[in-house]
Amino acid sequence: MTLTDWLNNCQDYFANHDYRSATRASALSFWRGVVDRACRPLPNYGMNVFERDWDVLIILDACRPDQLEIVADEYDFLPANVPTIYSVGSSSKPWMQSTFVPEYRQDVAETAYISGNGFTKDFLPTDVLAGQTATTAGNIPLVADDFAHFEAVAYQDGAHDDTLGTIPPREITARAVEYWRNHRDANRLLLHYMQPHAPYPSLGGVERLASDEVGTYAQRWTVWDRLFVGELSRDAALSAYRDCLRWVLDDIAVLLENIDAEDVVLSADHAELFGEYGMYSHPNVPIPDLRRVPWVEVTATDTETLVPECPPVAIRQLTSGAVSDEQVHSRLADLGYR
Repeated sequence: MTLTDWLNNCQDYFANHDYRSATRASALSFWRGVVDRACRPLPNYGMNVFERDWDVLIILDACRPDQLEIVADEYDFLPANVPTIYSVGSSSKPWMQSTFVPEYRQDVAETAYISGNGFTKDFLPTDVLAGQTATTAGNIPLVADDFAHFEAVAYQDGAHDDTLGTIPPREITARAVEYWRNHRDANRLLLHYMQPHAPYPSLGGVERLASDEVGTYAQRWTVWDRLFVGELSRDAALSAYRDCLRWVLDDIAVLLENIDAEDVVLSADHAELFGEYGMYSHPNVPIPDLRRVPWVEVTATDTETLVPECPPVAIRQLTSGAVSDEQVHSRLADLGYR
């Protein structure tokens, strides 16, 4: 966050809230920026997922192990005590930058990657990025063609729910089942679901989503903005987070009954902060609470209860310029990246 970003946020806080709430929100926003800059020189740490053995790796974006444990008794495939590892990133893009690196090129070449995360635009080859600005290209060591199979679901027609402002879990599940059952040409499958990352559907009346054309994204009040100014309690936010977590776990249950895989792992790219250290969401700082993510090992058996209706779409099939700047910025804005 730049000083200009912070000043714009402050202007929005004071324009929409009382002096005390706006001051609190501005101070928290400033503190986040200070911590972010102070931590940038620190060395990276964490375990690259390619260091472990797995057939299918399921990434639940922004999944906290403690919240996974709270809902564990609702799902047969979750243990009461969730094992954890430390991730190589505190947010999605740094996780990608530290995961998909030349050291693991051979592993990546044997992996199919189906992702709903908007930052997959940084894997796109230059012909797809034709006409885009420099700020929307590259920055990840490996590209789409380095994978056995690659699908940037966030930019496929019909996958993004503009009302909810996210990629529903079923979009990932359907593509994963269709690919693994009928078109498998990789030894490994890596799936990136967007839940329990905000926006939270149960906060639809509180959080402004993609359908609200109210000006710049800085003027759209997210769950974090509501927490900043004290309009939403931490308990209420965590409850909405768990509802979002259940949304994706319900689909994971479907997935595990519709693919064959001996070694399946549920993990996350990073966790989420709800006021720890005076911070919220997942700023790119190496805080252990952000880096500690689940590592749950399960198995899957295809009972063919799901018949997905979605032809697999590899990124190579996209035409030049198919991913526009507007799409990129819209997808990332929905997720809270300003």
